[in-house]
Amino acid sequence: MKVRQNQKGFSLVELIIVIAIMLVLVGILAPQFVKYVRRSRVAADVANAQAIADAINAAVADGTSFTGFVNGGETFKGTEVTGLPGITKVPASKIDSELRWIVNWTDEGGVWEIKLGAHIIYPDPTNFQAAHNSW
Repeated sequence: MKVRQNQKGFSLVELIIVIAIMLVLVGILAPQFVKYVRRSRVAADVANAQAIADAINAAVADGTSFTGFVNGGETFKGTEVTGLPGITKVPASKIDSELRWIVNWTDEGGVWEIKLGAHIIYPDPTNFQAAHNSW
């Protein structure tokens, strides 16, 4: 007479089914994750543009001299900034580290435009967001 042992564990078929389910879930969720990461990078660049505008506007209103941003010229990431409240270095773009900030301001009115590369990001970031969220 054969004694039957209590077999514990999963069969090969059960393991294959679980792996297939996991692959389907990853296939569905991975594109959503990539989209959320892209949106967060765009939002970070918009927030950096707003912070730059606020700091330059405050310095212009106070008559404070500052360095690190050139009016109408390309500003390079990592450049030291002095004289602006809350900013010590020019931030790198989260979307593309090769993009450069271009800030335009007047001593009377403050910042009127900020570009990141060729796209206007301040005062209205909607075109920038639309262009970069659709990748």
